[in-house]
Amino acid sequence: GLDMSFFLKQWPFFMLMDDKLNIVAAGPSLTARVPGAVAGAPFGNLFHVLVPEPARATTFAAFAEHSNVTFKVESKDVIAGGRTKLALRGAIHCLNHETHKNEAPGEGGEEEGRRQCLFLCSAHVLTVAAMREAKMYMSDFPLHDAGRDLLYMSETHSYFTAAQDRMMNRLELMSNELAQEQARSDELLYSMLPPNAVDDLREGRRVRGQEYEAVTILFSDIIGFTDMSRLCKPMQVCHMLDELYTVFDTISSSFDVYKVETIGDAYMLAGGITGDLSKHATAVADMAFAMHAGAKMIRSPNNLQPLEIRVGMHTGPVMTGVVGIKMPRYCFFWRLGQHGKSHGKQRQGRHGSLQ
Repeated sequence: GLDMSFFLKQWPFFMLMDDKLNIVAAGPSLTARVPGAVAGAPFGNLFHVLVPEPARATTFAAFAEHSNVTFKVESKDVIAGGRTKLALRGAIHCLNHETHKNEAPGEGGEEEGRRQCLFLCSAHVLTVAAMREAKMYMSDFPLHDAGRDLLYMSETHSYFTAAQDRMMNRLELMSNELAQEQARSDELLYSMLPPNAVDDLREGRRVRGQEYEAVTILFSDIIGFTDMSRLCKPMQVCHMLDELYTVFDTISSSFDVYKVETIGDAYMLAGGITGDLSKHATAVADMAFAMHAGAKMIRSPNNLQPLEIRVGMHTGPVMTGVVGIKMPRYCFFWRLGQHGKSHGKQRQGRHGSLQ
């Protein structure tokens, strides 16, 4: 016959029950986790059947009808010393379940009473976390048990799924960071070049020159800047220009004007390049008056008096284009004597006036 120690090693969770479904014997791994699974204990008091559904009646007849069919049962209480219930999965085999008639009177009942069913099962756990909650180890799974393979596959899948999730989260984070950097790059480009020039450069196209029939150019400078530069430290002059041009840049965002460049104390902008092209002269004039008011917010570093600026403007045709490939600049070109008038008017301007 089969050695009992070998049988228990192969089926540590087995249950042998009589025809009334009282436990006759149980495996050591089962009794360690369900202490009530001892000889004479009713199966229905300790477990309920999950699969197959017709066998939930927990009768010998129902078990016999589904002999050799996969059963899944679960303990009604949590395991000893744990927080989870014990799930078992296996097949039930009925032994001597047919009633034999004997010639001797009364012997039929004895024969019928020896009917038994054997539940060859193993613990049904699919993850390492579930195995730990069930207070189990890999040694509790027989070598032939497919539960080992399922557990390995589930853990491997969980590991790679977690790794994939981490990678996707990392990619999403990098994508968001890239989008933020792209937004900052676009903001910087659009502050240096008009939108059409930025779009051409982004697509790898060379920006072609564009001719405008009527553009209003504005020049401004600081009155007394030469003496101020001679009397003040370079850092003081730099700080003052930064404050002044920050005010001008902020004001320019409220008008349809385009800042071209700054050279020393000269500030140059144009209307008729972007925005509403039909009212560029009005927009530049409004910007000029706002610049006069904004300049008074900044004080000279040598005498602490509000700054005074001169502003000149003129309308005429221009040609624009991006020159160079390293630190490209958006340049304006016009015929000699046309928009130079705006620069001359600015030089000849009076305090607080617009030429």
